[in-house]
Amino acid sequence: MKTSSGLLLGVLFTLVVVIVAVVIYFNTRPEEEEEKPETLDGPTLPGISDLTVSRTDSPDSDSETYTIEPYTIEYAEGDNEKELSKNITFTLNWKNNDGFDDVKGIKIEHYIDTATDGSLVTQRTMEDNSITLRSNFTDVSYSITGDGKYSFVGKNRFKITAILTRKVSKEADAKNQEYVLYDGRFEADGTTVKIIPGNPLDIKEEDLTATIGMALALTKTFELELQDESTTGGNAAYKKITNTMYTFTAAPYKFDSPDQGTDVDDDKKVEYKNIELVAQDEDGKKFKFRSLDTATNTMKFWGLTNVPKSDDNPDEYKLLNTDSTEGNAAIIIFANSSKGTDYQSLKIVAGTTDALKDMYLYGIKGTAAFRTLDDPVVSKSYKLSNTRHWKIETQT
Repeated sequence: MKTSSGLLLGVLFTLVVVIVAVVIYFNTRPEEEEEKPETLDGPTLPGISDLTVSRTDSPDSDSETYTIEPYTIEYAEGDNEKELSKNITFTLNWKNNDGFDDVKGIKIEHYIDTATDGSLVTQRTMEDNSITLRSNFTDVSYSITGDGKYSFVGKNRFKITAILTRKVSKEADAKNQEYVLYDGRFEADGTTVKIIPGNPLDIKEEDLTATIGMALALTKTFELELQDESTTGGNAAYKKITNTMYTFTAAPYKFDSPDQGTDVDDDKKVEYKNIELVAQDEDGKKFKFRSLDTATNTMKFWGLTNVPKSDDNPDEYKLLNTDSTEGNAAIIIFANSSKGTDYQSLKIVAGTTDALKDMYLYGIKGTAAFRTLDDPVVSKSYKLSNTRHWKIETQT
């Protein structure tokens, strides 16, 4: 009996163990997976917003200096075109949104459409691992300036890609760790940008030659459209001029003769602050000026008041007034100064079509007026001759 009881207990124990094992198996076995897209679970994919591209055309540092008019410099393709491209800077600005926690770098590609068939050619690829570019909720600014190795002439386009520490897809190879944030080569429907006429990021040969005679840098900003839930960026864009505030200063010499030196009299200087330039051409040479009227805290344009000939004024001149409207504002042209790159002469073109004449801005007795170079008031005064050279400083 003891043997039978023991055998029965053994069988019961074995049966209990098997039942427990079966229960554990059915309670813990992985359930059949439903068909799911081949994507990896993980943090939110990164995205950007408020994308703009600014193009700054800067004065050519290698161009010759001149006193009144710029020299004519013939345009040449090849190396000259590459060198002048150093005067062009594109700056990409955007805001990082959510999803940058596992971004280890940002890649920016510069494409230029140089072929007649409209194909885009990668000119430069830049990768940046700085914390600013790969941080959540950060305002990012990244600049690309010509390096002399390739020409900027053509349709300039940009692509921004995030490099992740993980794969985006289960089937992805290593390259698929890259996630496109903006692709400016295409429209939202995938059409290449070659069909878009007049895109503001296109650079022509004359844009480069214009930098030879420029007086001040001119920045044009283009707001680019980002498509929601898409890795493709559109190319809807519009232009606005980014104005910088300047201070213009002119001072007479202390003495009546060059034999007595070239020291300037700062106590008698003419100074204008808070000046903005409103571009009147694409070359960065012609502007309307406006400055802050501190009494009304409004921006007023620079205009002209005609002063005819008289016994006191052998030649007519145009007195500068800083209380004009935009419609009546003077168009002022920059001309290089013989005093160096920190100075410019400011001129207007007056007279009739048959008898045009250049008039230059001189600071006189706390005011300023446009006069011709041979105006007796200034041509006979060594002191005042220096006031044609205006020192231009950027306000911070």
